Amino acid sequence: MCIKRLTNKIVRFITVVIILSVCLLPVTVSAEQEGNMVENIVVGDGFFLNEFEPDVYYYDVYLSKFTYNLSIVPELTDERFEYTIQGDDTINAEGDSGNLVTITVSDPLGKFETVDYELNIFVGADALENVKWTGLSYLDVENGIFSPQFSRYRITYYAILENDIDSFEAANVNWLTINPDAEVEVECRGELNDDGTIPEGSRVEYRIRVTETNGKSKSYYLNLYRKAHITSPISDTAVLSQIKINGGAVPVNGLSGHKSYYEVSVPKTITNLDIQAYPADRSDIVRVLGPTSMVTDGPVFVNILVTSPSEDTFSIYTLRLEYDSFMYTEKYTSFQMILYLIIACGLGLFLGLFMKSFIFKKRKTSNDAEYEQEENEGIEEYAENENVPMV
Repeated sequence: MCIKRLTNKIVRFITVVIILSVCLLPVTVSAEQEGNMVENIVVGDGFFLNEFEPDVYYYDVYLSKFTYNLSIVPELTDERFEYTIQGDDTINAEGDSGNLVTITVSDPLGKFETVDYELNIFVGADALENVKWTGLSYLDVENGIFSPQFSRYRITYYAILENDIDSFEAANVNWLTINPDAEVEVECRGELNDDGTIPEGSRVEYRIRVTETNGKSKSYYLNLYRKAHITSPISDTAVLSQIKINGGAVPVNGLSGHKSYYEVSVPKTITNLDIQAYPADRSDIVRVLGPTSMVTDGPVFVNILVTSPSEDTFSIYTLRLEYDSFMYTEKYTSFQMILYLIIACGLGLFLGLFMKSFIFKKRKTSNDAEYEQEENEGIEEYAENENVPMV
């Protein structure tokens, strides 16, 4: 009876612990998309070869040869944003013709920087492989931190330069064209110093225009940031107040506005990275530069650039992200691990008591059977010795 009461108490205790642990399990919260003005671009009866992403500014769209009028509607994240569409509403449906349409999205309040989305629209293409690609097949900055990774659909890129790298030529920008006969023209779209160098602590945009022999062209935009000649990469005004990785699932320990380098341990259950950075001054502009997924053979580095609206001041934060080698930190907190250890110990104790009770009952049953057998044998022996009839 004592064993049974003890077992019931253990079962009730384990049940309560399991309920508490389930309530404390980590909940995955999807991080809100912030810092984007466009959610999607819809082209009537059009097929997008590359899916829409807010920070990808070039798309190839295919329409039927029976389509003659374009219907383009950008879906904005705020109704106060404004957009204009440049290009012909009437398209040429003869053969594999292409039409370039530019969608310019701006913020009248000035919080967001104006962006351009380019749609290269093909009409009457019988197969996608018949379309001749235009532009670059490779782009990189040798003497700078180049981001994001080159893609044939992405036209806007960034590179952070040290203070002694003061020009486009010193940055050593490398590229390859898809078609060897294409011509490449580089145009500076920002203000340079009188000697042709990039001002310290400023951004200058360069347009790399690729023109094919048939006259078609495609432009890429490379933004070069030259660090100011200061001892720390942290500015006094353009600083971060918070960094969230995958909605807060991966903590950034010791975050301080004037600390520029952080080592972050990432659970092995996470493969894709969603990094959201929040400036102390909401008018500052934040850009996250770096990979969007983890690798198993080493760390990945992500740079966060914070600039003031005038771009006179800026700060650069660097995150070194690497998978955590401690298996228990992959999914659970320390408090939850204690609960799970209690559950494991409770289950072990319960199984031990159950097995002990089972063995005790089995032995008792075996002893009773042996005692009964010995008693019967004694009766039979007595009957044979005394010649007493068996009952």
